Amino acid sequence: MHTMRRLIKLCEAETVDPEQEFNTWLAAQPWHEQVNVSLRRSFLEPNDLYVDYMNTERAKGQGLGRAILAKLIEISDRHQIPLTLEASEESPDSDWLQEWYERHGFEYHDNGYGEYGPYMIRDPVRRM
Repeated sequence: MHTMRRLIKLCEAETVDPEQEFNTWLAAQPWHEQVNVSLRRSFLEPNDLYVDYMNTERAKGQGLGRAILAKLIEISDRHQIPLTLEASEESPDSDWLQEWYERHGFEYHDNGYGEYGPYMIRDPVRRM
């Protein structure tokens, strides 16, 4: 019986929608009202997750962007789904921001530029 319960939990975990998982996690954070984040399926690659919008300006310097990105990477790796985003060139910190994403494993995408800047993608890391 114990093995069956574990198998059921494993199957349920596999069917969790990554977007819903992230949104549930974000809503549970005490600081969630200080940030704006939008996550959806990518229009470039429907199986990829696209960070449509991430703004932590109201809480700058508190590590919330790092916490959000760490959770997105964790979900991406667990579900084996690439993360895609545009590194905004409209930001006064755009060079720093693009380098920050690169330090977290994002690389420039072949599809060039989106509405706000270059597409960047991070492929999931397989965990053994």
